[in-house]
Amino acid sequence: MYFGEFVQKSINDKAYSDMAFLFQEYQDYRAKQKRRGLNDFNLFTTLLNKGDEVRLHSRFIASLLNPKGLHYQDSLFLEIFLSLYKPSRFSFDLASASVHREHENIDIYLTDGANHIIVENKIYAGDQPNQIARYISYVNEQNSDVEEINIWVIYLTIDRPEPSEYSLGNYRLNAEKTELTNSADTVFYSNLYYSSVQHPSIIQWLEKSLNEVGNLQNLSFPIKQYMEVVHKLTGTYRSKVMTLKEYLDSVSVEEKQRFLTTALKVSRELPDLKSQQMESFFDQLQKRVSIFLPDGWEVSYDFGKLSKKWGYPFRIYNKSNALSIALEFNASDFNPPVTIGVVRRNESVNLGQVVAEAQIQQKLRQLGVSGGYSRFPQSKWWLTYEYLKFDLWTEIVNRGETVMLDTFTNKFMKLVNDFSEVCDASHGYWSSVDEGS
Repeated sequence: MYFGEFVQKSINDKAYSDMAFLFQEYQDYRAKQKRRGLNDFNLFTTLLNKGDEVRLHSRFIASLLNPKGLHYQDSLFLEIFLSLYKPSRFSFDLASASVHREHENIDIYLTDGANHIIVENKIYAGDQPNQIARYISYVNEQNSDVEEINIWVIYLTIDRPEPSEYSLGNYRLNAEKTELTNSADTVFYSNLYYSSVQHPSIIQWLEKSLNEVGNLQNLSFPIKQYMEVVHKLTGTYRSKVMTLKEYLDSVSVEEKQRFLTTALKVSRELPDLKSQQMESFFDQLQKRVSIFLPDGWEVSYDFGKLSKKWGYPFRIYNKSNALSIALEFNASDFNPPVTIGVVRRNESVNLGQVVAEAQIQQKLRQLGVSGGYSRFPQSKWWLTYEYLKFDLWTEIVNRGETVMLDTFTNKFMKLVNDFSEVCDASHGYWSSVDEGS
């Protein structure tokens, strides 16, 4: 079935038209919600990656825990934290508390002089050898003149049940997971989770803190935003704008069943539709490019290889040249990015040697000035290239085949105009071995 036939079938077939109508209703409802101001914007994840342990999570948590922080709430957030998670036999003087971040590599370190809290923040990074043992040892050494030292280690993680043995060094976790001990020392221990489905969760502290600040918007807003980051980090975030699942749950059981059944049929057809449309696209692109080629040049492509990762299945070239103008997909099934540029013909071509040739050097210098190219060669294989990070098939569907044909035709025309003479000057720099990469 060709793409056009499928579209016509979709129009004529009631199941397809019903699915399209229901989906359009859903899209319209989402658009209405967005116009009313509902959105999923988050200041933290706009500036930083949601998994950034140091600059996002440790920094924000420490700033709230710090009684001297610019939130001007004194020890409010620290008091809430201790009330929720502190071991019953561990004491901590709020009036003497100080909070440090990245102190001797400890992610978050709190102390009142005699009592010490070590927070090891582990999101994606792995444990390091003797990491927790070293932190405990550091605190003990720095407080060797104190008669009684109390240390509480908190292992803050998405879902890891405990630190690894090589992080604990010569310490061992007891069966209740409340203490770390070795032959000479015992310290308190707690696991604390980001995930709201694990217990205890840092979400409890954030929710209680939010309740306490009430209508202080300059505090409630960042806490709410940070809670969203945590939910995104742990996969428990719910979009403020209605999801397709939520919309389908709001319609009748029969409508939902028809939609899902038809969507399943469509999903089975899509790979063939994509392949057919991509082949049609490159057929037309080959014809367009052929029109403006210099004498002795040709364009060819291998559609089977186009959908594979790497290789140069779409080429514009003169058979005697060491350099070609080419396109390749950098992932299978036509997935982005797409690389387009001037590439060496095979492994026998030494790009450094080609670029060093006087005639080619002169042309490249001119291109560097007038054409805006940065350097030659750009890699071991490519004299120059551009990454196109969009999904080509998505762009064809959304923007139309003609628009994307114009886009690629113009890119190839510029490369031919700029580099055909350079490619022609490279004719003596290759041997016929191992075509392609």
